[in-house]
Amino acid sequence: MKLALSSYAYNWAVGIPGYPPERPMTVFDLLDQAVRLGVHVVQVVDNIPFELLSREEQDQFVKRAVQLGIEIELGMRGIEGDHLEQGIQLAGRIHAKVLRVVVDKGNYRPSEEKIVQTIQGVVPWLEKYGVRLAIENTERFKARKFAELVELIGSKHVGICLDTANNYGIGEGIEAVIEALGVITFDLHLKDYSIRRMSHQLGYILEGSPAGQGQLDISWILETLMQFGHDPNVVLEIWTPPEASLEDTIKKEKEWVDQSTKYLRGLVLD
Repeated sequence: MKLALSSYAYNWAVGIPGYPPERPMTVFDLLDQAVRLGVHVVQVVDNIPFELLSREEQDQFVKRAVQLGIEIELGMRGIEGDHLEQGIQLAGRIHAKVLRVVVDKGNYRPSEEKIVQTIQGVVPWLEKYGVRLAIENTERFKARKFAELVELIGSKHVGICLDTANNYGIGEGIEAVIEALGVITFDLHLKDYSIRRMSHQLGYILEGSPAGQGQLDISWILETLMQFGHDPNVVLEIWTPPEASLEDTIKKEKEWVDQSTKYLRGLVLD
């Protein structure tokens, strides 16, 4: 297992709609943070759409990552049209071994049949470029449904990007997710969280926390995945609750990333 730094670890610094930072974080800044933290893998996902960078910027990024000894993974959202095929070709060109994908994008919510058909259609491209496609479990389906889709696609190049918090959006515990998806997991989106009662006691709030400071049993998750015989990268993501100002929120986010990487380094072999 290798520890990886996602651009989703820096949501506020990159920019969330309605909360524009004075200077949004770039892919080059993400590399700088990885170097500072001693992390050797970065995953650039759809909050910094890599495909929208110029060819020159893409090549500069890859060149710098190679010089720094940092592996690249890509993430994208949506499988409509030839978008997925283009993403695979881009991943292959920059030697990204893993392409994580969220199948839905905005109002585009393909049927189960369409998901299987579309991804089966790009398997030759995955084989050609040596890319593994990791479908992220979201609140769209239960974990077992994602497992069924991967089984129907029927390719060793297609598996799961297992997210440790998305499952709560469909009322599913992490144990059920690991049981259903652990054996086909290529990547692990690790974000810790805490769940507490609201002040009036009528309901709960789920909030992000630094890795190791929430309620997620991270050691158990990593040990269980290893027992399946796989070696997924552990990709750090963080849901940072906002502070009174965006500046303070970005500062808090950075501190949480620092605390999380320090904790995870004691658990992850990289």
